[in-house]
Amino acid sequence: MTVPASGKIGLFRATMLVAGNMIGSGVFLMPAAMAQIGGISSLGWVVALPCALLLAVVFARLATTDPQPGGPYAWAKLRLGLYAGFHSNALYWLGNVVANVAIAASVVGYASAFIPGLATTSGTAAGVIVVIWLAAIANIAGPGAVALLESATTLLGLAPILAVAIAGWWWFQPDLFSLNWNPSATPPYQAVPGALTLMFWAFTGVESAAVATDVVRDPSRNVGRATLLGVGVAAVIYIASTTVVFGLLPAERLATSAAPFETAVQAVLGTGPALVMAFCAMMKAAGALGGWSLLVAESGRVSAKDGLFVQVFARVNRRGVPVIGIVVVAVLMSGIELVSLAPTLGGLFGRLVSMSTLLLIPAYLFSSVALAISDDQRFAMRLVGFLAAVAMVYIASTASPGDALLALVLVLATAPLFVLNRRTARRLGSRLAGERVAADAG
Repeated sequence: MTVPASGKIGLFRATMLVAGNMIGSGVFLMPAAMAQIGGISSLGWVVALPCALLLAVVFARLATTDPQPGGPYAWAKLRLGLYAGFHSNALYWLGNVVANVAIAASVVGYASAFIPGLATTSGTAAGVIVVIWLAAIANIAGPGAVALLESATTLLGLAPILAVAIAGWWWFQPDLFSLNWNPSATPPYQAVPGALTLMFWAFTGVESAAVATDVVRDPSRNVGRATLLGVGVAAVIYIASTTVVFGLLPAERLATSAAPFETAVQAVLGTGPALVMAFCAMMKAAGALGGWSLLVAESGRVSAKDGLFVQVFARVNRRGVPVIGIVVVAVLMSGIELVSLAPTLGGLFGRLVSMSTLLLIPAYLFSSVALAISDDQRFAMRLVGFLAAVAMVYIASTASPGDALLALVLVLATAPLFVLNRRTARRLGSRLAGERVAADAG
């Protein structure tokens, strides 16, 4: 069922969807994670940002020349075959489900400034589950409501972050920044790669507008522009805001904070402004969760419509909303939260982020390869696709051995799952051939 034109979103909201998903999924807890390595981890942006920009060009180009509902999944299926499409989407979908739990945890982390009981293990679990279901209700209301929430909360969340990034330099202490630079005296070639998986997770969401092509107005024009604009907005905010806080607080204090920006503001301005920061961060993360929940629902719906996912995700109401799929995802996320109980919010967040990144990278890799091997693209664009693919392999190689092993197990698990679905795959084979011919002719 096609989403009505009245329910579609334009360039501004699509840009806010991209920027908001990236900013809300990383910036508010990024300083605490980076502080475990030290300010030297800031050099990781020199690697992570070019990788994100390469992907932005990949998705912008694919969305402009060959707009496909479902984004990465659809391009993998068309250019690399049914298994690549199934493999890409299964991992992408699961990675986003895991990431959404991490985002919900960040909402609860900043909410604990107002409700201290949320900082306990049981309080965190209850709070995360409540936040998950509130995001599900927002998605059931439709993509327009989610995009409105995303736009409003992005602007709300950007204000205090920009204030810290700009005004924070007034209190910036160069000597403290120097002490925070490399507290463990780790050689740069070892310290910087250790931060790349986390930093790249901060840019996941670059594909947001491409995945939501069905709900974007004039996608051949707006999806590519929203992707590039969204990455630009997010990059400026990430680099400015995460750098300044290393000159405001000791690294060890940042590393143990569940709400690092609130902690930084409290240190220089006091409790009142810190609570304002906590509220804005909480609302921004909540808006990002709504946007990511939309992407999970859309990726599941599109692949289920093609017969490569459980059919319950393809069912939509008269407004084109996959209500049952949204509810199923909320139940799964609630279960992941209960299984992943950790003594601290930071522990829960860190446990989920690395795995989410590794599960999302195959979708980015396949999209990059799809552009690189396409005969209907200019050589320069095929080169961009090749470079983006190499970048994805490198980012994955920087993960810890334990995370990499678990991700490999999940990657290999898609093979028997696809074999179980081989009857559907054969039925769709002839349709895929027709789609390829149409795509190449276009």
